[in-house]
Amino acid sequence: VDEDEVSSGIEDGDALNPHGMDPETVLRFIKLTGGWPGKVVIVACEPQTIEEMGVGFSPVVEEAVDRAVDLVLEQAKELLTDEAYASLDEK
Repeated sequence: VDEDEVSSGIEDGDALNPHGMDPETVLRFIKLTGGWPGKVVIVACEPQTIEEMGVGFSPVVEEAVDRAVDLVLEQAKELLTDEAYASLDEK
């Protein structure tokens, strides 16, 4: 996600609800407070169905979680060498 893709900020009167934040709201808040990290990568698993509430993962999501963990680790390694973060080491 590029900074330009995120709307300008939190509108007057909008509240941040920690139990209902979506990625766009979090990124708008970060942008508003001047803390844009330079690069944002979002890795997510979407449930196959949401008809029944329960504890645990469906088999499909359980399989996807392993791949999501691998993607997060790959992205973390890439971010460690990313030019957008090179200047952070100098601080």
